[in-house]
Amino acid sequence: MDSDVSGGSIYSLGVVTRDGKRRLLLVNKRDRSFAVSHPWGERWREEYVDQTTAFQLPASVKLTSDNIILNGLGVALSRCREAVRVSSVETAGLS
Repeated sequence: MDSDVSGGSIYSLGVVTRDGKRRLLLVNKRDRSFAVSHPWGERWREEYVDQTTAFQLPASVKLTSDNIILNGLGVALSRCREAVRVSSVETAGLS
């Protein structure tokens, strides 16, 4: 399992919705597992599809640490259970 995601094997997109909810999309573009770390892991719930879920519905798990194991060719959507306060300075010009 590799933990270096700087080589372009992992695509990530972080979003804060208008109502302050945080989302993190991770896509593993390789056919091997990666360990991905992000802060506040225990506050997040993850839904994922990969080779282990096959044609089933996405699997769901409550994260218990700051680490996510992203299996080969997997896609994961992490959702924070807590909303964050976004100031008007941070959202200026994003309409």
